[in-house]
Amino acid sequence: MSLRFIIGRAGTGKTHTCLEEIRSALEEQPIGPPLIYIVPEQATFQMEAALARSLSRKGFCRLYVMGFSRLALRILAETGGLARPALTPLGRHMLLRMLLQKHESRLRVFHRAARQPGFVVALEAALRELAQYGHDPEELGRLAAAHQGAVGLKLADLSLIWAEFRRAVAADHTNSDDYLQMAAEALPASGFIRSARVWIDGFSSFTVQEYRFLRALMQAAAEVHVALCLPPGAFAAPGSATKADRAFVQAAESAGHIKAMAEACGTPLAPPLILSRKAPRFKQAELEHVAEQFTAVPPAAYEGAVSAIRLVAAANRRAEVEAVARDIIRLCRDYDYRFREMAVIVRHLEPYDDLISAVFTDYGIPYFIDRRRPVAHHPAVELTRSALAAVANHNDTKDILRCLKTDLLPVTRDEADVLENLALRFGLTGKAWTQAEPWPGTVAPGTMSPGAVEPDQARLRVMLALAPLDCFRSGELTVARGAEAIYHFYEKVDLRARLEEWVTAAREEGRAAEAQLHQQVWEKLVDLLEQLVAVGGAYPVSPGEFRRIIETGLESLEMGLIPPTADQVLIGAVDRSRQPELRAVYLLGLNDKFFPLPGEDDPVLTDMERRLLAERGFSLPPTKPRRLWHEEYLCYIALTRASELLWVSYTQAGDDGRAAAPSPFFQRLQAIFPGAQVRVVGEEMEDYTSPRQLAADLVKRRGLGEPSAAVNFLRSLGDESINHILSSLSFTNEAGLVPGLADELSAGRRLKAAVSRLEVMAACPFRHFAQYILRLDQREVYRIEHTDVGRLVHETLHRLVRYIMKRAEQDPGYVPLPDEAMALAEQIVDKEAPRLRHEVFLSSAGHQYMVQRIKQTLNLAIKALLQHWQKSSFRPVATEFSFGTFGSRSQEVPAAGRLTLPGGLELCLEGRIDRIDVAVAGGVLYCRVIDYKGSTAAFRYSDMHYGLRLQLPVYLLTALECIKRGLLTMHMQSSPVPGVGETGRSGRLAEKNIQAVRPAGFYYFNVYEPWVEENVPLDEADLEEKLLRALRLSGLTVGDPTVIALSDSEGTGLLIPARLRRDGTPAKSQYTLSEEQLQALLQAVEKTVAAIGQSLLLGEAHIRPYRYGPGESACTYCPYHQVCFFDIRFAGNSYRYLDAYAGRPESVQEAGSGEI
Repeated sequence: MSLRFIIGRAGTGKTHTCLEEIRSALEEQPIGPPLIYIVPEQATFQMEAALARSLSRKGFCRLYVMGFSRLALRILAETGGLARPALTPLGRHMLLRMLLQKHESRLRVFHRAARQPGFVVALEAALRELAQYGHDPEELGRLAAAHQGAVGLKLADLSLIWAEFRRAVAADHTNSDDYLQMAAEALPASGFIRSARVWIDGFSSFTVQEYRFLRALMQAAAEVHVALCLPPGAFAAPGSATKADRAFVQAAESAGHIKAMAEACGTPLAPPLILSRKAPRFKQAELEHVAEQFTAVPPAAYEGAVSAIRLVAAANRRAEVEAVARDIIRLCRDYDYRFREMAVIVRHLEPYDDLISAVFTDYGIPYFIDRRRPVAHHPAVELTRSALAAVANHNDTKDILRCLKTDLLPVTRDEADVLENLALRFGLTGKAWTQAEPWPGTVAPGTMSPGAVEPDQARLRVMLALAPLDCFRSGELTVARGAEAIYHFYEKVDLRARLEEWVTAAREEGRAAEAQLHQQVWEKLVDLLEQLVAVGGAYPVSPGEFRRIIETGLESLEMGLIPPTADQVLIGAVDRSRQPELRAVYLLGLNDKFFPLPGEDDPVLTDMERRLLAERGFSLPPTKPRRLWHEEYLCYIALTRASELLWVSYTQAGDDGRAAAPSPFFQRLQAIFPGAQVRVVGEEMEDYTSPRQLAADLVKRRGLGEPSAAVNFLRSLGDESINHILSSLSFTNEAGLVPGLADELSAGRRLKAAVSRLEVMAACPFRHFAQYILRLDQREVYRIEHTDVGRLVHETLHRLVRYIMKRAEQDPGYVPLPDEAMALAEQIVDKEAPRLRHEVFLSSAGHQYMVQRIKQTLNLAIKALLQHWQKSSFRPVATEFSFGTFGSRSQEVPAAGRLTLPGGLELCLEGRIDRIDVAVAGGVLYCRVIDYKGSTAAFRYSDMHYGLRLQLPVYLLTALECIKRGLLTMHMQSSPVPGVGETGRSGRLAEKNIQAVRPAGFYYFNVYEPWVEENVPLDEADLEEKLLRALRLSGLTVGDPTVIALSDSEGTGLLIPARLRRDGTPAKSQYTLSEEQLQALLQAVEKTVAAIGQSLLLGEAHIRPYRYGPGESACTYCPYHQVCFFDIRFAGNSYRYLDAYAGRPESVQEAGSGEI
């Protein structure tokens, strides 16, 4: 029975001494008393492997490399104490969640935070910390009574939960955190320890429980050797540590405490082994200088040349990691390094692990990230979570789709896709998943083609798979019943076999880490259910409470993986990983506020509360200042791991692109090595470690031109993967002509096309190709689209105007009243809304509110329309008038709807005109067309000039031709227009006293709720006038006094964008044209239509979207961007920049753009 300290700075050989003494004992006496090497749990595998490699024999039987917890289990297995099942951290988390729900009404502080994500984990850590430092609930209760305010209430909550927790555990289980205390009490009876030699290495501090265990260990074991990283001076006088030794405060206090325990229990102290300053680890003088001077105040500068330490500033984290990867390859290639002789160390892995994985995989570097991996998003875990949500939420579609996407339900991916499409398209949810009737959009099973997906059969299998979870749909259940139902669900979907298939596939493809993950997740899920039954059992819970309890367990699931190969670069956090025998170390992320980490308050007990408790003698882990000293110790450990080369880097910019400063530790290294130059690493490649990297960099820098010599060299290698990369150098994102398209589009020498199709072609030929030739369409989703609102508005206005027309036919003096028209409009909306998209307007309260908003908008639009009836002589003669082959009531329209293209092919236009109005004056019939818009569509000449908006001029041409040819006769017979429909029914205009037909204009009628901005209050009349002016027709008017007077009897410009001066002449405006100018404009439109039709027949599919200036382009609302990949950085991709003033007549340009 003796105690010996092994003391020395980093690199002086403490671990080497322990390993060598153990190795010598094994070599001298292979069989004998136990040799126990206690190291941190995460380091046991590496230490055991290092010892196994150093032995001349192939194995050993008396050596035990373990942490404190495993040693405690070994002792209890011998002496007794493991009869009752242990409660793991996973079980503790779920038990705490259960207790928080049960006692929520008694909590004074934690009742609000109890349901917050992560609170249970923080609470469990706080309770474990309190137990490790030797406290109990009764002590907390006494402290709570002695404190007033929030601190006392918080301590009372902690005491309550802890007492209930211990009571629940003591009934049937053992808390695994108590094993160390139980083992300390059982140590005197252990024969395993009685003659053992023990080495303790890798610790800088110990908890109260570990101190108690050490005390018992010193009394029972034959020898105890404690290795501490500590300067000899700090060990000799731990109470008088200087500022230079503050990084070693915890280690010095640990040494003093262990000495005091040894003296108190009568354990003899052997002379300490003080290792020499000449560190055997370091093969370079610069590295030994770091070990000696990094914590010194002030540090002594290194005077020689610096070659073993590299200080690096990287542009960002990716540049930093890529530079490290290139250097690792260089060391292996040029200096015979092994991957296992190098390590990458960071303060925290989260910002780096994904990036390192991607870069190292790309560079072909084998690596192992030393961390416990959370599996909260593993498919099996997500299946558990989403399946419980699906049954609890009564088959909510979102939850069932989450189940389907795990690939673990008994349906194929094609079946899952079809179910998702149908459910989203028709808004199917809830009872629709269990209905006996087939889903809409499906066909009868007997009529399906071979191999087609049968969605109703797939839906049935999904529901049968979820059937074991029916107990969660309603009512109370016990925790054990819920856990049993989940296990039956796993059996129903054959989860274990499916995961085994994934394990086999991952192993065959060389993804060893992924195989381990799939293999362990089944064991973890089963263990979770066992722990759930252990802590809950017959405890009654609601389905919602059960979900919260198991969700706590699922969030806590973590897995540790074994390194899949021996030769790989170790990636680890400085406070977790142990890296023995490293030749090169890469310390990344030495940025301010990243390393050292700023101290963060514990969410349960803040630093201020810890200081208050410490004043009453209540010991707890270090507060913020002492944690900062520990950060310095961790940096010291990281800087002293390498024996030959140390790389230290920081990033000049953070992930958000903002400038980042180096850490004070980096600046201290610069002071220690003033001769070391900081190397700046950018995103550009400085050297290449493989042909793939050269090829990738050539592609990245393609804007600099194609270096033909390098490309030719790479292509000469004959590597398909490299050639694939290089192919992007000559990539042009272009789509050309589609040959033979004319034959496919035309039948009988006629090409039929809607006007809107020509507009799409004019906007971007490729969009036309995708939409009309490939017929690509977005997935339909059960929601209100802009087109649904437009259809409802169009149908309401159409039926309302038809009603007014019929009333006027019956009563020529009929004047529609606003209240009557609005009431009729509301009736039409109420009747039509349920018919659209499977009652989508009635599917939710929000959608029903939207219907009310549509009614309000229509009421305002109706007021504007009635103003036209009262103040205008124009009357509607047709609504929703179809021409071409558009709709069942379509008319064959000659000339205006047909154009002869080069080659003799005839272009037949199709469309539907929302409204045609006419008025008669002096034997002339004036015609105008109106197109309803559900937005603020503005008229622009350039849109017609370039073919972006052709509907209005084409509609006007069609309406004029129809009137001249008598195709609107039936409409005009019932027209309320004075002078029309009063004689004959032959349809000839001459018989109706009509001597000529002339255009009056074409307009958009925007149906929306306009905003009125004023600096002074408005009365009702002024407000209504401004609203009506905002809703006036938008378009072109023939600048004839007669036309303007017919359109607006007052001539004020309130109804149309044209007005009369006091002398009766038209005011100049960009929206008024002479009849000759309008005819010239319409002829130009016919030429534009013919040109677009010719391009369509030629099969043009170029990716050439238009663009107006910086803000408007064809790509803004295009749904096909993921098909065309348009990017101006690609060769062959560019916008067609349009002139916003193109197509304007000269008189319009002189008139300017003034308002009417």
